[in-house]
Amino acid sequence: MKRFVLGLAVAFIYFHGCVYGSESSRNQQELSNAQLAPLGLDGDSSLTGSLDGPARRLTMDSELEATEKVRVSRNISMEGSRKRPSIRYLPLSPSYGKSTHNRAVRGERSSFIEAIYETGHEPEVLYRQRRGTEQAKPKNVAKVARKVKGLAKKKAVAQQALFSYDVDVAEHLNIPQPAPQQRPTHSDGEPGWEDATAFDIDWEAAPLPPIMNRPVDWNKVDNAMPRAMQQARQQFLQQVAGLGSNPQCPVDGPVHHGPGMIWAVSSHSPFSQFAYQREIAGRQLAHQFARGDGRSLMAVAQGRGPTLIPEGECFEDRDVECDQDGPRTYDGTCVNPENPLYGSANTAQSRLGPNSYEDGVGQPRETSVVSRMMNRAKPLPTARQVSLAMSQNEDITSQKVTYMFNQMTQTVAHDLVKSDVQRIPDPKDPSKSITPTCCNQDPSCQAQDPCYPIMLPQDDRVFGEHGQTCMEFVRTQPAAISGCRMADRVPLNSVSHWLDASMVYGSKESVTNELREHRRGRMRINNATILDGAIMPPGGPNALGCVAPDDQRKCIKCGDPRCLQHTGMVAMQSFYVRLHNYFSDQLYKLKPRTSDEELFQLVRKLVTACYQHIVYDEILPIILGEKIINTPKNKLKLKKSGYGEDCDTDVSPSINTEFSTACFRFHTLSDNTLPVEDEHGEEFPLYMHFLNPNMWYKKGMIDTLLRRLAGKRAEGYDNNFAFIEQNQVFKPVNKPTGIDMYAFNLQRGRDHGLATYSDMRKTCGLSKPRSFKDLEKSMNKGDVQKLASIYRHVDDIDLYPGALAENPVNGEGLLGPTCSCVVADQFKRLRQADCHFYDKGGVFPLDALKEIRKVTLASLMCIVSPAYEDAQPQIMRVESEDNQVTSCEAILTKTTMNMRVFAKMLE
Repeated sequence: MKRFVLGLAVAFIYFHGCVYGSESSRNQQELSNAQLAPLGLDGDSSLTGSLDGPARRLTMDSELEATEKVRVSRNISMEGSRKRPSIRYLPLSPSYGKSTHNRAVRGERSSFIEAIYETGHEPEVLYRQRRGTEQAKPKNVAKVARKVKGLAKKKAVAQQALFSYDVDVAEHLNIPQPAPQQRPTHSDGEPGWEDATAFDIDWEAAPLPPIMNRPVDWNKVDNAMPRAMQQARQQFLQQVAGLGSNPQCPVDGPVHHGPGMIWAVSSHSPFSQFAYQREIAGRQLAHQFARGDGRSLMAVAQGRGPTLIPEGECFEDRDVECDQDGPRTYDGTCVNPENPLYGSANTAQSRLGPNSYEDGVGQPRETSVVSRMMNRAKPLPTARQVSLAMSQNEDITSQKVTYMFNQMTQTVAHDLVKSDVQRIPDPKDPSKSITPTCCNQDPSCQAQDPCYPIMLPQDDRVFGEHGQTCMEFVRTQPAAISGCRMADRVPLNSVSHWLDASMVYGSKESVTNELREHRRGRMRINNATILDGAIMPPGGPNALGCVAPDDQRKCIKCGDPRCLQHTGMVAMQSFYVRLHNYFSDQLYKLKPRTSDEELFQLVRKLVTACYQHIVYDEILPIILGEKIINTPKNKLKLKKSGYGEDCDTDVSPSINTEFSTACFRFHTLSDNTLPVEDEHGEEFPLYMHFLNPNMWYKKGMIDTLLRRLAGKRAEGYDNNFAFIEQNQVFKPVNKPTGIDMYAFNLQRGRDHGLATYSDMRKTCGLSKPRSFKDLEKSMNKGDVQKLASIYRHVDDIDLYPGALAENPVNGEGLLGPTCSCVVADQFKRLRQADCHFYDKGGVFPLDALKEIRKVTLASLMCIVSPAYEDAQPQIMRVESEDNQVTSCEAILTKTTMNMRVFAKMLE
C-alpha cells in the first residue's frame, strides 16, 4: 500500500511539474525590457544556464505547512539537447525559532536559497515571482509593534524575510546576489565579544558593485555633460519656484508643524546649489548612458581627472590667507598650514565606507538587496518600523557611565558637526530661505528633493492612536566638491571639523564677538535678575522653536544654536562660560595691563586645551576601552610628559558621515527624565526640558542639574530607547507626540548614503556576515532575532541598529568593533592633523602643558559650580570601589592648575 501511494505521489509531482514548467516559461516571457533593465538584462537575454551537481533532497519545514515548487535548470549538454527540469519541494521561506535550530542540528537547509548554494556551486541566481497564483505567507513572521520573543503569533504583521520565487540558474549574468541566509537559532545565553585592538581600514574600498556590468561610452557622456548641467540648473530653479508658489506645498509653517525642522537649520547655502546641480546632472546621465546605474557612471568618472564638468560650471575653493603666528581661526581655516581649508566650516563631510545610495548618486536607499534578483522592488522596512522592532523601551541602566557622560558626548558631537537640513531660497525674497513642510500635503510636494518624510505604520503603537501617518524629515544640505568632477552626494558640515570648542565660541568671528564682553577677556553672561546670581549664557532672540515667555526668561545665545535643545545643554553651556570667565579673572589679577583681545585668545586657547584633554583622557577610554587606546597604531594614547607627535599636514580631519550619523550618537543613553525634581519630589519628564526657558530659569536649576548629572546612571548602550526619546522628542506643549530619535537617526543615515552594517564591517577589516546566524558571534541573540524579523537579508541592515546591537569590543568600553573602528579613526585624524592641538610642540610651553595634564572634568566642576562639594574623581563613570565619591577639596589638591605659569605667556 505504501508503495502504491508513493507511486501516485511521484506521478502527480511529475505531471504537475511539467504543467508548472510551462507556466513558468510563460511567466518568463511576460517580463518586459523595462522590468529587466534594472537587472542589467535585455528582453532576449538567456535565462538558462548550468548548475553543476545534482540538486539535493530537501526536507519540508513542518511549521510552514506550505510548499512551493522551484524549477532548477540542469546542465545543458554539448549537443544542445536539454534535460527536462526536475522539481523539488522547498520551504516557502526561512523559519525563525526552534525549528530552524532543529533543522540545523539535522544538517538540513533553512531556506531554498541555501539549497542552491549547497550543491557546491555558487551560480548567479535570478529570482522570479510566480504569476497568477496567490502565495501563502509563513505563519511565523515577527510583529514590529511588540517585543520579539521566540515564535511570533499568527496575527502579527511585518515584512517577510524572504518569499518563494521561481529560481532560474543563469550563467554569465553578472548580477550581484545576496548570500544564502541562515536564520538565528532560539537559544539562551550571551555570546562573547570580538577582540580587536587596531583596525585595518580599507582606504581603497571600492564602491558598491554596479547593478550591471556594461561599458559606459565616456565620449558620449563627455559631450552630453554641458547640456546636462544646464538642464540641472533649470530643474533646480523650477523646483525652488514650484515649492514657493504652489499653494498645495506649504512652506515655513509654524514651528509645531514639524519638530524635525527646529534643531539644525540654516540659511540656504550658495555652495549647495552647485551640489544640487551636479547630483541632478549625474542622475540624468546615469539614466541616459547607464540605465540608471550611477555606480557605473561614478566608477568611470573617478578615473577621468578634473575635466569632466564644463569649466564654467565648476565649483572652486576660495583662496585663504593664513597668519601662521595668529590664534586658531573660528571657522577652522589655516589650522593646517599646508592645506588651509582642511577641516573648515561649510565643507563636505567624508566617507569611510562606500555610499549605499539607491542610484549610486544621491537617492536614499529604499529597496532590499534581494530586489536585484527580482522583477520588482522589495522595499526596506521604514525607519519607524525598524525602531519599533528593535526598541521596546526597556529600562536597562548603564553599569559604566553617568548622565554626565551623556551630556559631554552630546557637547562633543555639536562641536564637531552640524548637518543642516536643506532650505531653499524664497522665490519672493531670495535673501531669505524657507523650509518645506513634507507631511499632510499634496504627494507632488513630498516628491521634491528636500522632503524625505518618515512614513508611520497605521497600527503604530503610539502615533497610530492619534491618526498620525507621517513624521517630518528634510534632507541634509549636500556639499559642493571642489573641482570639475562628478561625485556622489555628501552632506555638508556647517561648523568647523576640529575639536576646537566651537559650540562655545562659534564657527564665525561675528558670532564670537556677540558673545564677548570685550573687557578683561570675558564672555557675556545672563543679566536676568530672576537668576539670583546664578551664571548662565546671555539672553538671545527666539530661535529654533524657543520662544521667550517674558523679558526675564529669554532664550539663550551660544556658539552653537543647538544649546537651546534642552536644559542639559543649557547647563553644559553655562559650565563652559563660567570656566572661561574663571580663567579670565585669574589671569587678569596677575596681568591687569593685558589687552582684552590678548587675554581672551589665551583663555580661549586654555579652555579648548582642557576640553581636548578631557576628551582624550576621560571620554575616549570609556567609549573604546583601554586596549584600543593603548595600541600605538591608533595614536590615541596621551603622553604623560613632553610634547606629542608633530602634526601631519597630509591628514584630513574631515568628519566621516559614519561617525556623525551613526557611531557618535548616544541618544540611547538618555532616560525619560533629567535628574531635577519638581515640588512633589518627582523628576520632570524630559519633554518638559525641550526648548523651554521656563525650566532653565527655575531657581537653582542649572547648578542642581550640573551636580546630579554626575550622580545619575545613564541608560544602557543598546537598541532600547527611552519612551520619550522614541516618541516625544521636541514634543510641542499641546501635542501628544514629537519625533522618534531612533527613526530620525536611521533616516538620516539613509539620507547620507551610509554604508550598510555589513559593508562597514568589511571596510574596517572585520568579518563580513553572510547570514543572520553569523551575527550571533558579536551580538545578543535577542537583537539578532529582532534584526531577522524586520530585515529581509543581513546585507540590508542599516549601520545604526547593527552597531547598537554589537557587544563591546574586547569586552570593555561601550561600542562594538564596527563603531570602535569608526570612532578610533576619527579621533586619530583629529589629533594628527591639528597643528593647534594642545600637546603639539610650540602650542604651550612644557610647564604649562604639565598643568593642563592635571585637569579632570571633576576638578573643573568643583571650581565653577557651588553645588559641587564632593564627586567621583571620574564623574562620567559610575561610583565604584575604584571611583568613590570624595571631597572637592581632596580632588583640587591634586588637580588645581598654577595660573602663574599661563600668566607668563602674556609677557
